Amino acid sequence: MLRTTLLGLTKRISSPTATLIRPFSSRPDFPFEATPSAEAQPKVETEQQKDQPSAEKNDQPPMDFLTSETISPSDLRITNETFNSLEQYQGRSIGNVTNTMSAYYRLNAILKNNNVRKELRANRHYEKPTVARRRKNIERNRKLFGAMVSKKVALIMQMKQRGM
Repeated sequence: MLRTTLLGLTKRISSPTATLIRPFSSRPDFPFEATPSAEAQPKVETEQQKDQPSAEKNDQPPMDFLTSETISPSDLRITNETFNSLEQYQGRSIGNVTNTMSAYYRLNAILKNNNVRKELRANRHYEKPTVARRRKNIERNRKLFGAMVSKKVALIMQMKQRGM
């Protein structure tokens, strides 16, 4: 069941799960699920079940926070494709994580190393092509200079350890 918001009105759209296809999958013909799962089936409660408070009702958060602008539950499902993939984003994905906080820390480190937040801030305003080209050249030269300095420092430290 998909939920979309149009002009403040919420509308539910239902579609069979067998027809849903992964948008960025290396196997475009592989559906999310071959058969509808028990989770996709609507639950019918009797009056006796409504009167009795169950732990199942209280433990699960409401699914109203999922809109067309957020991640769908099918995107959160862990598949073997994430771990065995040879796609272009393989080195930038965090897979098979048992501790979610460590995954967030690793993701934050990747975002910081790749300057993603800085790029997003810079893209809020228009930058002339010559200014952008000059800025990128400066960033590239600064990065190369830092790599060269760290390489020279490592060489000097290695020479110091040898006693030269």
